[in-house]
Amino acid sequence: MTSGAGRLILDPAMENPPIVVITDRNDLDDQLFGTFARCRDLLGQDPAQAADRADLRDKLRVGGGSVVFTTIGKFMPAEMGDRNAVLSDRRNIVVIADEGHRGRYDFIDSPVPGATGSD
Repeated sequence: MTSGAGRLILDPAMENPPIVVITDRNDLDDQLFGTFARCRDLLGQDPAQAADRADLRDKLRVGGGSVVFTTIGKFMPAEMGDRNAVLSDRRNIVVIADEGHRGRYDFIDSPVPGATGSD
């Protein structure tokens, strides 16, 4: 992930994109954030973690590129009327979504061919 993010950031056609990494758990968010933080030289910047939905929106308002970590829960509206609010009007945001973890949601007996249920 870090290598791919680094290449996207350096690609002139991407126009210095913000990269948003979405996970489904805080511990995974922390783990990936730590990995990206150790790759600061590759990314050319320090990554950031969004504290909540408003903070995520603020971090996406930055004029240049950024690497922001968030959990899927931060996309839930915080208050009435915020359901479809735009988080950013930028057109070059790259979203990296971590895979779902079947074992966490009791999908051990997955009908997917080759799936073992162990991650």
